[in-house]
Amino acid sequence: MSPRLAGPLMALLLTVAPAWGTTRPQLADAQAAHHTEAAYLGDWQPLSTQDLARLAQQAPDFVVRPGESVQAAVDRVPAAGSGPAGKRWLIRLAPGLYRGPLCLQDKAPLALLGEPGRPPGAGPRAGLAAHP
Repeated sequence: MSPRLAGPLMALLLTVAPAWGTTRPQLADAQAAHHTEAAYLGDWQPLSTQDLARLAQQAPDFVVRPGESVQAAVDRVPAAGSGPAGKRWLIRLAPGLYRGPLCLQDKAPLALLGEPGRPPGAGPRAGLAAHP
């Protein structure tokens, strides 16, 4: 083996070897039992195609344009259960690219709708540190 490869290979083996044969559970069974679809989505049901088409015709509550934060608009939506009964908040996204994390927790019901005719490649994306 060439000396150029020996160092990197030894470093890799020392990094990986301790994990061989070791299981690393992320959650105990009791903890995992709380992470269900119902726990996250409650009684939420997706809109029908007809309801979605009607919603798209409504005036938005908030409009987000390129360079603005989608999360800032979501943050302006009242907490779930505290707004007008039966209201679905509408956030319209102008054509563009929106980067950054997005948390909708406790903000239902709301809808994020893109404007018609947005350019190809535009829309929400996650830029994770592992994949910049």
